[in-house]
Amino acid sequence: MLLLNTKSCLDCDDLNTHNQEITDIIESISQIEDYDCALLCKYQDSAHKHLPQKIESCKISELLDFLGTRDIKNGIDLFFDGNYLIFILYGQNYEYKNQKTIYHTIEAIKVLPYNEKKDFINLNISNNIKMEEN
Repeated sequence: MLLLNTKSCLDCDDLNTHNQEITDIIESISQIEDYDCALLCKYQDSAHKHLPQKIESCKISELLDFLGTRDIKNGIDLFFDGNYLIFILYGQNYEYKNQKTIYHTIEAIKVLPYNEKKDFINLNISNNIKMEEN
């Protein structure tokens, strides 16, 4: 997977700059056709990974609004897996099973745009983050 932002939010000293970078990337993505998207939402962290995957939906232009409904207290990273966008959301901290380690709530959201025929669309991302249909 290709990390689209400069570095992970977990390694950033300035989350405001990181969050602006994520916003800028999403805004550039929003320049393509406003496809409907299936969003595959699955928790990855120890305390929540047993929960079933959920399928949500939104348009590409609504991605920022959708992310605002999630736990993103500790930031967002944006990846491209060769066909689709994947958001990794880092939420609140918690202790798990009385261990002294602090964990983040981590949710992965895979964005699968589809056309009016309900066919999924693989997207290509060039170096300048412009997206085009295959």
